[in-house]
Amino acid sequence: MSETYLDEVQRLVERLSSQIRRSVAIDDPDGSLIAVSRHYGDADNFRIRLILSRRSPPQYREYFRSFMSATMSAPVAVPANDDLGLFPRICFPICKNSMAFAFLWVIDTGEPLRESLVLSYCDRLAELLHERGLHDDRVVDPVVSQFLSSLLAGESGDRTRPQKPGLARVSRTSRFLVVAAHAPHDVRSQESAQGVLRALPPLVMDLGLHLACLSVVHDCAVGVYDVNAPEPPAEAIDEDRLVSEVSGLVARRHAEGRFGLSPLCGVSRIHRSFAEAALASFLCTQLFQEARVLSWRAVEHLGMFISSGRSFGTTPGLCALDTALRDPADFTFETLEALLHHETTEAAAESLQIHRTTLHYRIARIQEKVGLNPRDPADRFLYTALWLQVAADRSGLSHLLASG
Repeated sequence: MSETYLDEVQRLVERLSSQIRRSVAIDDPDGSLIAVSRHYGDADNFRIRLILSRRSPPQYREYFRSFMSATMSAPVAVPANDDLGLFPRICFPICKNSMAFAFLWVIDTGEPLRESLVLSYCDRLAELLHERGLHDDRVVDPVVSQFLSSLLAGESGDRTRPQKPGLARVSRTSRFLVVAAHAPHDVRSQESAQGVLRALPPLVMDLGLHLACLSVVHDCAVGVYDVNAPEPPAEAIDEDRLVSEVSGLVARRHAEGRFGLSPLCGVSRIHRSFAEAALASFLCTQLFQEARVLSWRAVEHLGMFISSGRSFGTTPGLCALDTALRDPADFTFETLEALLHHETTEAAAESLQIHRTTLHYRIARIQEKVGLNPRDPADRFLYTALWLQVAADRSGLSHLLASG
């Protein structure tokens, strides 16, 4: 950021502070200080530590996280915390395109506050901060993004020791998280998923996620996050927390699609981690009615059913079922898909837009053709497993684990 830009932000902060006679501070979603006003006799432990270190200590970031988010659109009151030596505050989101990419903080003295005045300053600051690219331009390095995109696509090369100019910060010790949403041939769903992926880092600022790459690969919207934060997790990350945050984003944004999360990985494993995240998304769509987000660790045991070349036997019945499922002119694939995704035959028939009697006729024909009874638990398992493998083959994702 240029000196002129910093001066302009600082002038706005000082002007607002003098008008409301309270201390003001602005930080980014990672808790890094952008600007701070003079004191008005209301400094607490947090404000002093913030000024000295230029970044919110982790215990404060964790406390603030329970009250704020990247999608907040109105001021939020943050109560005092005696254990942290924290005075009560009011947090004003600085937003652009319905996303908060910075936060303005005012000490809550209990006296009336001219919120309309503060909001007018937030609007001006939003224009200024967005114009200077505080959010996306700073976080996403185009050279790193292009390199990671090539790894996602499975391009060959020296993945562990990239030599291209501008890639010095991508090293053997770098750790990445991959999140993917499989949305075949659906541009609108892919764009909706990308909005979720772009909004994630501010919600987990204490985990130190930074968006390093946003791409579309194999009909998947993919986000790659660099987790080399000042206080990074070593070899693991709070997956339950991430699943919860992504699920919340999906719900608030009414986003389409299901999401999969990879474990942490090094740069040499980016393509493999993409495969794991994409297949977790695929399994979430096909097998889980309620979940919108799953980690690969949660569904890894199911990967054996969708890996390319997997065989469930060579009995005549299984061979006949495999042939029928792969025949685009046959009704077996779509019929079993409807039965798998709906709890009742009535709902399955409705999804197929056929009469229930027609559905029962189809089921009888499939059973007669392959010799497996869909009402028998063991046979039903074979129906599900083989259908899942064919669905993965159709999606183009089944080969990813082998190629990663």
